[in-house]
Amino acid sequence: MLHPKVTAASAIVAFMALAVVTAGCTTSTSPSPSPTPAPVVQTITTAGNNTTLTSTAGFKMTFPSQYKYDQNGSINPKAIIYLDPKDITTEVSFGTDTLLPNTTLEGLTDYYTSQFLYFKNLTTIQNVTSSTLGGKPAKTLTYQAIIPVQYNETLVRNQTMQVQEIWTINKDTGFVVAYRAPPSNFTKFLPEAQKIINSFQLT
Repeated sequence: MLHPKVTAASAIVAFMALAVVTAGCTTSTSPSPSPTPAPVVQTITTAGNNTTLTSTAGFKMTFPSQYKYDQNGSINPKAIIYLDPKDITTEVSFGTDTLLPNTTLEGLTDYYTSQFLYFKNLTTIQNVTSSTLGGKPAKTLTYQAIIPVQYNETLVRNQTMQVQEIWTINKDTGFVVAYRAPPSNFTKFLPEAQKIINSFQLT
């Protein structure tokens, strides 16, 4: 049986990955993320049916213990929660980036959205709206993207994914939460993804 997984190139939080990949290809003066985020320590605790991940990167979040997950404080994403046992490309992921001092939410949004200029044949922006994340003002981006999925050591296939990303800034750090799923799964798992996203707290 094939066990698909997102390739290493796209394992970073989906939208943040685009910003990092293209950061060296633009002369924009927008506040780009730092390429060398500091490693952090993350702890996992379980109480009843819920698991909580607490990260020294400055956040914590809770999810049902039934879901499988990956977590590593030294890379992005810091954590990935898999919502569909039959398709591990249906996931909620959490990432951070160290930003230049005094970066504004508007400036970061302009920088991130500008990166789609380099991937216009692979992505379709559907909307960008104001929102909140962890009690802070945030931006929510919804889009479709063609993302490579690795089924085994030699087989990689491009797959269309529906993505919703939310980002905010706290203490010169960008926090990005992304819900990603094949279009056929997106609406089905959106309520569960939203519960996990709503559990996100800045620390």
